[in-house]
Amino acid sequence: MKRRLRPGTHAASPAHASIARFFRFLATVVILATLTPPQPALMSASCPPARWEQFQTPNHDGLLILPGSDIDRFCAGGAQGQTLYAIGTRNSPCGIATAEDPFAPDGMLFASGQAPCLWKSTDGGCSWRDRTEAVLEAAHLPDAGDGDYDDFLVFTAVSAAPDDPDTVLVAGYDRNGVAVVVVSSDGAQEFVSLGCNAIDGIILSASISPSVTGRRDIAVGTIDTTAGGRIWRYESGRYWTQSWQDTSQYDGWDDTPLWAGDPAHILAVTSIAFSPSYADDNAILAAVIGDAEEPDGDPYSGFYFVAGVWDSAPAWNADAGLSSYPVLIRDAGSVLHAPVSLPIFLLRNAAGIALPADYHADMSSHRNVLLYANGSLVHPASDTVRGEGGFLFWVQDATLSGEMLGREDNPWVASTAYSGTSDMRGRILVGTFFPDGWSTGDIAAWFDTGSPAPRCCAGVDVLLSENNDPCCPHWTRAQRPPSGQFNAQVAWSADGEAARAATSGAGRLWHNDDWYADESAFSRSDREADRWEQCGLIDTMIRRLVDVAYDPAAAVLYLHTSHPAGDGTVCSCHSIWRTGDAGDSWTRILHGRPDVNDDDEDEFDDIIDGYYRGFYKPATSGSLQALGVRYIIGDDIDEDDEQQVQAGFQTDAVYRRVDGGTGVWERMSELTLDYHGLLHLSCADAPGAVLYTGFDNLWWDFTENVPLPYQADGSDPDCPPNHECRKTSGAARVLEPNRPGCCHDYEWDYLIRGLRGTSDPDGIYEELTLVGANCGAEAVRLWAIDAGSKYWAENGDDGQSYDWCESEFADPRWGRLWIYDDCYAVTAASLDAGDASFTVPSDPCRCAHEEFELTWDRTCDACAYEVQVALDSDFRHIIVETTTLPLGETLVAPGFYQPPAPTTPSLLIPKGTLDCNQTYWWRVRAHLAETDEVIASWWSEPGVIRTAPGPAGLLELRVPGDGATRVPVKNASFTWTPVSGATKYDFMVVDRERSHVASQVSDSTSFVLPLALDYDTPYIWRVIALDGDRVIAESARATFRTEPAPVTPEYVPTGPTIVPPPVPVQQDWQWYLTGVLGVLLAVALALLSYVNRRTLRRHASRGRPGPRA
Repeated sequence: MKRRLRPGTHAASPAHASIARFFRFLATVVILATLTPPQPALMSASCPPARWEQFQTPNHDGLLILPGSDIDRFCAGGAQGQTLYAIGTRNSPCGIATAEDPFAPDGMLFASGQAPCLWKSTDGGCSWRDRTEAVLEAAHLPDAGDGDYDDFLVFTAVSAAPDDPDTVLVAGYDRNGVAVVVVSSDGAQEFVSLGCNAIDGIILSASISPSVTGRRDIAVGTIDTTAGGRIWRYESGRYWTQSWQDTSQYDGWDDTPLWAGDPAHILAVTSIAFSPSYADDNAILAAVIGDAEEPDGDPYSGFYFVAGVWDSAPAWNADAGLSSYPVLIRDAGSVLHAPVSLPIFLLRNAAGIALPADYHADMSSHRNVLLYANGSLVHPASDTVRGEGGFLFWVQDATLSGEMLGREDNPWVASTAYSGTSDMRGRILVGTFFPDGWSTGDIAAWFDTGSPAPRCCAGVDVLLSENNDPCCPHWTRAQRPPSGQFNAQVAWSADGEAARAATSGAGRLWHNDDWYADESAFSRSDREADRWEQCGLIDTMIRRLVDVAYDPAAAVLYLHTSHPAGDGTVCSCHSIWRTGDAGDSWTRILHGRPDVNDDDEDEFDDIIDGYYRGFYKPATSGSLQALGVRYIIGDDIDEDDEQQVQAGFQTDAVYRRVDGGTGVWERMSELTLDYHGLLHLSCADAPGAVLYTGFDNLWWDFTENVPLPYQADGSDPDCPPNHECRKTSGAARVLEPNRPGCCHDYEWDYLIRGLRGTSDPDGIYEELTLVGANCGAEAVRLWAIDAGSKYWAENGDDGQSYDWCESEFADPRWGRLWIYDDCYAVTAASLDAGDASFTVPSDPCRCAHEEFELTWDRTCDACAYEVQVALDSDFRHIIVETTTLPLGETLVAPGFYQPPAPTTPSLLIPKGTLDCNQTYWWRVRAHLAETDEVIASWWSEPGVIRTAPGPAGLLELRVPGDGATRVPVKNASFTWTPVSGATKYDFMVVDRERSHVASQVSDSTSFVLPLALDYDTPYIWRVIALDGDRVIAESARATFRTEPAPVTPEYVPTGPTIVPPPVPVQQDWQWYLTGVLGVLLAVALALLSYVNRRTLRRHASRGRPGPRA
């Protein structure tokens, strides 16, 4: 606190030590005192505004949530593998109108509201962007119609260059069923159509080779029931202007006795991969479905592994130097039948391959490939089916390992990934295709009718095997698998430390008009592949925020959401989301059905109801106990607690009871409101505890900034004419709720700013539910959920306001998560260190102090305050408050003082407001924020105000009085009145020339002159009262005259005689010492007299008053 002196006061001169004390009688200014400074404020220079603010919740940013989306396939590009491309579809009843799939009902689009999509991520799947428009606008794309999607109706395959993240290919077909391939070399900013000639068949697979001397090879595999599936080659150079080559024309493609040189015997190419050593071995590998023959001569459709070398003389299989190729996939004495009756939508995942990082076709020891195939394992002799599902093999050169998934009952496989080398001891990841136990018939029935339905809210199984023994690997299934319902496409990151997966859901097929919320998504996990988290393209919906949990130590928030079943929804799931960057990004870490599944409930409770040190959840039943006090809301009584039942609580009121006291419940709340949840926080370094409770149905007069109580009959209050009144919710809080004793006047603040509220009694507004709080370095953070309107609804009614076309919420405020950072709960107002306590000088003519100014530091974002001045340090006897001062326009509603300069607050105390010669205590607290929130801070530590005595006569000189005569020349005694607050007194006697005679500074109010005065001589004396070294009062000057010289006995003196009080007898040596001191004092007096005369002449020449005696 800095006290700035106003006009009419005088700047104080410092008191001089030692000899300089002789000049005290010349001082003309009162010196002000200071006491111990108060504690500093607990806030930083930047503090949060006092208002509710929306906390960013999971939404469409980065395509985290994308209702109606399904992922078919994805790939990684570049050596780092952080750039990902994914293809799939987006369902929407709004804004999408595609042509009918020419291959329907066995095609890949299933409704006019379903459209193809390409998405791109550059951060490993943390965020995504839609690049579909760039594909549809590809240069040189053949014209197939006028519709937006006619030229490229379906995306069937995607591939990116392994050494260039910007080179990506998308393949599919147009509305006429003609194959289309487009490629981009700038990261999917622009595409160009490839090839001047047509590709026969439907493209199911694609791959891009590494760059070799500035050129790349591109391969796409097709299915063609007439001419046969084959691999088409495109040799790219600097420009995309080449033609497609039909590689079935290369030697060895169909060179088997059964195929007899006819490529029509090969139905489909389901998977293609270029060798990672392509620059050396020029090898390309593929899984195909072709005609096969059982040992007894029965024909069937089987799986083959084929390989080729595309050098200067490209060839396939044995003609490429790869003896025993193609390799027919079979298990011991059984053959594997391909499910060729399934639609092409499912056949493209019928078989797939994965290569070790060091695969090399020129070395047989490095010619190892992981291959899966889905089908029926048949014993040829008996034609009995041994099993259906997915089968996994190592192809070691041209030799098959034993089947590897038998111990897992051969789940249907959608994809496989391998991280390791050709020793086959690396880590295998398998993504399942359909639920366990489904047969080929179940799959076909589901495709046609939607029944049997895949599981909801359970995810798609992913299997992991580490440190493999090719004969009998050990598999573990993910505890929390990727969300979705089928088609788990899996991959490892480039370093093998992270696993990735993409899934589809039943909305992909649009059965029964259910087209969204199937929980398909892009997911990630660590190298253990055990707990998968969703980070993008999540086909879900959030209609309600259920609860939150916060870990202050890690700054991680967990959010529980749900969405019920509704028109168009596939599943009805709950989710838990996590953010560690204040909502800038979210990851879904769990989804399930905790409302119906006990295991899911336990997992949800472990996260949301788990203990996080420093995070507090409100008590919503029974009572809350903290610091020896119990608190309760009247309608939250515990029916098993007899004392609570018998207490006679009123509903909609807050009570407390001090443990060990009278046992009586005391009502704390002042307003009747719908209270819910109690939170008691006692933050470290905060001045005290604070109690919070949520509330609803508060009517607030925003004109006067005060609450409006309900009518006695419970009806809504009347809004004063021309006032702005709105109903709102929020949180109420009271400081120091645990104060001892009873019958306190609790001051509640209602935290409502930042919310809209409603002026319509039946209108929609934010109905906040208080769900938690935690102590921060600068504030208490409150967490609340808007439970009054759905997350996705603008007005809370049954009509949807989710904009499917724009993929956004019509009103992003409704139904969300809110925070309130209460800086004032942990902050006391701060008086400036060093000047919080001081003395105010008095008027020289009457008992009235001069005007003075109180100053303090700004608290948080405060703009108005309360100031109190009291007669006691406990402020029981308050004599001055801001409401009692003539503040004029600076007194703002509802009765607080608003300083003219909010950043440097101060208050001028008018002259004469306080009594003189008195000690007072003063304090300040903030009570109105810059946001207009009525919110109290803690009171400051008290400062001390001392008012100086009034006119000088208040320090009265008693003996000798002014005008006294016949004062004895020896042992002259001087006495004066004491002054409150004085610690010592400065006494001085001078002669009529103002030459020093005697002086003393002591705590006594009397003095006996140790030397003899001259006879019949006038003298002047005065006393200054000091507090320490500071002047607090000064007497008037008094003159007296000593007794005449001795006369004969006959002489009878006239006039009054001064009889001095008896003085102690002094020893002779004391008189000698006194004499010596007197000589020294005389010398000093002469010197000082000379200085005084020079000073008087100098002041006279400058027009200033000289020193006073």
